[in-house]
Amino acid sequence: MTRGEATAILDMNRDKAIEIIVGLAEKAKKYGRMCGDLSPTTPSGMTPVYLKPSYGKRKKRSGRKPGHPGISRISPDKDSR
Repeated sequence: MTRGEATAILDMNRDKAIEIIVGLAEKAKKYGRMCGDLSPTTPSGMTPVYLKPSYGKRKKRSGRKPGHPGISRISPDKDSR
């Protein structure tokens, strides 16, 4: 909220201003419950999964580039067991 918005609320009718302030308080309470007591120094393992950003899938295709010859492990001799 900016200073101008706060001034506009104070200039309103008393009942209307109270409605807006109560609405903002409810919004802040909901945000407080959602975020809890997390701080920037909270370890990643302590942050709930639903509050962490979701990362997309890997954009790069796996494997060699098209046109390169394949390579694999040499099969062991059956006699050497």
